Amino acid sequence: MNPSVGSPRAPRASARPICVSRPLLGGIIRHTPHPPKRLRIGILDLVSTGPAHSVYARIMNANLASIMPQVIAVWCEEAGHDVRYVCYTGFEDLASVIPSDTDLLFIGTFSESAQLAYAISALYRAHGTVTAIGGPHARCYPEDAALYFDYVFGFTDRTVVDEVLRDCAPHAPLGVAVGAARQPVHLPGVRERWKFVAETLKVVDVTLTLTWPLKVTKLAIGPPTLMVPVALPVTEVLPPEVATVKSAAIPVTLTSPFPRFTLALSR
Repeated sequence: MNPSVGSPRAPRASARPICVSRPLLGGIIRHTPHPPKRLRIGILDLVSTGPAHSVYARIMNANLASIMPQVIAVWCEEAGHDVRYVCYTGFEDLASVIPSDTDLLFIGTFSESAQLAYAISALYRAHGTVTAIGGPHARCYPEDAALYFDYVFGFTDRTVVDEVLRDCAPHAPLGVAVGAARQPVHLPGVRERWKFVAETLKVVDVTLTLTWPLKVTKLAIGPPTLMVPVALPVTEVLPPEVATVKSAAIPVTLTSPFPRFTLALSR
């Protein structure tokens, strides 16, 4: 569902305070005596400033995914919440990848994508979603980011994330700056983050078109499919022992971010 369609949800009321943590940039974090409810959490890693169309972006942008959004996704799942993680490479539909009924939306961004992050935050906040920003832009320009987000993350460890998950309340007109004293000393490894890594690597499908004698003449990358004329001897992409095969279906695995695909060779 597009967040811009339908009636806005009423903003979430702040939890009743029991004790107050340290004063922060735009407000305070309040703690509640009861366990937090199961939240619907969106995590958006912005590696593109907008829609992309080039072959280079289709192949390479997924390699720009950051570790910390994946780490936060793992921590949120381990805390018992529902997580939707998206790495925006320029080919995803931002109007639909994050559900409109999300309770808390984390956005990680560099400054080059900050205006896009601000716009996304404004759209979701207008419909009742609490938003948080992290990454280089949030650390370099926290005062500016606080004008557009409820939480602004500096150095981030699990304690900071858990604190925000417990509070999860709108902070206006100025967001709350949260952060740890230093970078975390331990992060979830690739095995723990793999479901989110794999989600990012799904963005590219590859098909090779060959002519006889065996030469690669087209490279199709998608979805959506982009046809790219190339002129490569097939021995550059296939083992030498199969380069002389006249007709066969040969499974081939290329280095990340390419998934496994099949070459259909014919004379």
